[in-house]
Amino acid sequence: MKERRRTLVALSVVVFSFATNGCDSDEAATTPSSQAQPLGFGKADAPDLSALPWDFPLEQDLAILVPMEIEPPLEAGLPTEDGGVLLSAAWLGQVSDAYLETDVMDALEVENWYEEWQVVSVRVAPCGPLGNFPGHLPESICWPQVRVVWEPVVEDHALFGFIPVDRYADDRAVHALYRVQPTRDATELSWALEEVLEQIAADLPIEQLEPWVLDAFFEARDLGISRLAYDVAALRSSSGEDSAWDVIDTRSEYYLNEDAAWTFHERLYGFLSHYAQPWALHELTSFSLPEGRSPATIDSWVFIAFDGEDGVITQKDITVRSRNTGELLVNLGSHQTVSGAGEDEAVLAAMEDPAVADELAEHVFLANSDAQVFGDVIADPTQTFVANTTCATCHRLTELSFDFHTFSYFEDRDATISPRVIEDVDNDLRVLRAFLESAAP
Repeated sequence: MKERRRTLVALSVVVFSFATNGCDSDEAATTPSSQAQPLGFGKADAPDLSALPWDFPLEQDLAILVPMEIEPPLEAGLPTEDGGVLLSAAWLGQVSDAYLETDVMDALEVENWYEEWQVVSVRVAPCGPLGNFPGHLPESICWPQVRVVWEPVVEDHALFGFIPVDRYADDRAVHALYRVQPTRDATELSWALEEVLEQIAADLPIEQLEPWVLDAFFEARDLGISRLAYDVAALRSSSGEDSAWDVIDTRSEYYLNEDAAWTFHERLYGFLSHYAQPWALHELTSFSLPEGRSPATIDSWVFIAFDGEDGVITQKDITVRSRNTGELLVNLGSHQTVSGAGEDEAVLAAMEDPAVADELAEHVFLANSDAQVFGDVIADPTQTFVANTTCATCHRLTELSFDFHTFSYFEDRDATISPRVIEDVDNDLRVLRAFLESAAP
């Protein structure tokens, strides 16, 4: 433990290096194009996108899977550039408290230490939609986003009480979503983004905004996408000869060699220390199995959600909105409780309402067989936004009925990669490639 702590301290120095020197060390400053430039983050104006690798972006650029057994892990308590930490004990405490009145009760406090929570995956969304359903708003009304998945990983665990495993991922996770800002030194949302979000919240047409507000929005959005793309590309190792970045799997650098793995791990931490600052969080979700570490036997999972604003999280209700009109189909309240084959009682009750039953049946898996009928629609981010289905439905697109992970680890198994993640990444690649093509001189 002491050796691990010393290593973590050394890793945390990377934040100071990024914040004060723009990542001046020769090794970390090498961009994928092998030109000596800082690791992005530097200027208020758009970075030079002509320096991006010829094949950028590929799947692993936008979907980064971190080995569960990595040492040192990217732990919750590692500092961010703004003086906070990646995942605070206060946030986890609120998540744990939100479970107290559910089947999960105090399982997070009983089964996990704060130090066990670590980053297991990172997703980059170059321009996530801001609307509530497909067709709600023009595709251009979108914003860049970074998504981080956290899990508690237990060392030297006895599976079933007698099978020793080096690492065991408890059946719970936290998903944290961060909005990207156009400048490195930002400490609050772009004012133009706030104007657009207020217009959407008021259910008013975007076209009613003043043209100069929309111009400012698009300018800030494009700068944020450019900055994010440049910094994501800079995570790559300097040589791609042995890398397979076009497959969604564990990030290739981790298995190239020790130096490549450590350099990438440092870069990823520097990236997160900047883009995952607490003030930038806009949403946090979580799911958990109750205490006992026996998913198939316990057969109960609970989902909860929070809004994030200025580093503060506030629990919110879980809802499902029509993917055709955006109208509210069901409000599940503060949490959703499901079994491997069953939906939440609030959803089942809503199915008794003829006004929403038919449409809800096309938005939610009421039986596992529904995944075979319209799972492709749920998996397609251009047909179903997150707001248009339940948390559990989106998480049911896996091979095992008791595996609700989408881009994370389940027990001691290889990572689960959901069809929804595959489709999300495919769509994100399309969006980013189109943006880079339009930005090319």
